[in-house]
Amino acid sequence: MEFFKIAYRKKVTKPTNILWLLAVLFLATPVAGQNDVVISGQVTDAENGNSLPYATIILKSKSLGTISDVDGNFLFHISKAKDLDTIIVSFVGYKPVQTTVATSLNRSVYSLKPVVNEIDEVVVTPEKINTKNLIKEAIHNYNASKRKESHLAIAHYWETASKDSEYIMLTESIGYNIYAKLDENSSPLSNYNFFYENTKCKIDNPGWKSYTKNITGFTRETVPLAGSSNLNLFRMFETRGILSDKIYSKYKYDLDSSYFIGNSLVYVVQFKGKGDHGRIHLFANDKHLLKIECTTNKLWSSAFHKRVNSKADFIFNYFDNVPFMSEIRTEYELEGLTHINFMEVLVQKFFGFELNFDEYWSLSGYTQNPYILYRPADYQEYQIEEVPDYVNISGDLASNKEDLENYFVSKSGNWLNNERRRQQAVDIIKSLKQNF
Repeated sequence: MEFFKIAYRKKVTKPTNILWLLAVLFLATPVAGQNDVVISGQVTDAENGNSLPYATIILKSKSLGTISDVDGNFLFHISKAKDLDTIIVSFVGYKPVQTTVATSLNRSVYSLKPVVNEIDEVVVTPEKINTKNLIKEAIHNYNASKRKESHLAIAHYWETASKDSEYIMLTESIGYNIYAKLDENSSPLSNYNFFYENTKCKIDNPGWKSYTKNITGFTRETVPLAGSSNLNLFRMFETRGILSDKIYSKYKYDLDSSYFIGNSLVYVVQFKGKGDHGRIHLFANDKHLLKIECTTNKLWSSAFHKRVNSKADFIFNYFDNVPFMSEIRTEYELEGLTHINFMEVLVQKFFGFELNFDEYWSLSGYTQNPYILYRPADYQEYQIEEVPDYVNISGDLASNKEDLENYFVSKSGNWLNNERRRQQAVDIIKSLKQNF
């Protein structure tokens, strides 16, 4: 099994854009006692030089982390870093590398030495693996270890919609995933959302606006943005699906296959339950979850205003043995509409973030009607790649890329639905950056 074929995380490439280089130089220059830096490099196996995908890179002092892409490359933005702050690079089955921020600025390769592994030559068969116990241990460990307090991440999301092979919508944003610890009376599906901070969208196509007819009870000018839909699906899996301690036992499991990522053995287990079926990938030695790829009926569709059948892929990462969602991709086709939604975490804040009940609910409504502010330079700094099939998207939504870009700029500085929300929500979103 070739691992990269099941991964969707963006590929971090070496910078070639002069604007991006200037931005990095600016960030890496101390300003008034601050040291905003961008650390980049590749994580590899020290014995054979092979890249290690989804390795974790942690800044211990600020509880921040990121992960490497499918080629082992990573890009880590850090604000107010100190030269002697510790950077830890690690991967399952390897000895971690520890260095400093100052050293990392002049380093491009992080070679990890494999831990002696006695299962290298093991041939995995269903007879040798108790699949039910394997999944039981993995799900129990996941729920015991996961962060139950509030946590925060800088994230990037995009969604596209096409009708009868013609694109009718594009939205893209760099913003924040916020998981809020709410009181026991709050809905468990309401506490994980994406909040738009740097956004571009083209949602005024008549074909897309026609789906507002599915939203009953009140009138809307546009179909709601779906930045939180994937996170809502993730919470469905945690509370009513395979990731739930109470529900996982209702699924049927069979060992599918196994493969190695570097020195680490990964099991692939098929699962089937009410509304969901697919495969779950987990590491053999610590039972950490790596990936779920499945078909589910739990995805909320903003266009049809109901839950629909969808393909869904989830990728996990662990910081200090605490699991977090790293990437989600969903896609469904219904009545001629193809709707794709992609979310990836750029930097995770895994400890040290607090958001009280009143602050979180002051953001209520912001996900439906965010303030649209577009800063192209941020997309260059994070090396955000173009949305797949962007040439055709821009051709369908405008005449070309340049015209579509000009449209995005012209719409910057406005509320999505031309209805002002509370300034408090905008202020809270702006303040989140200080956590990184």
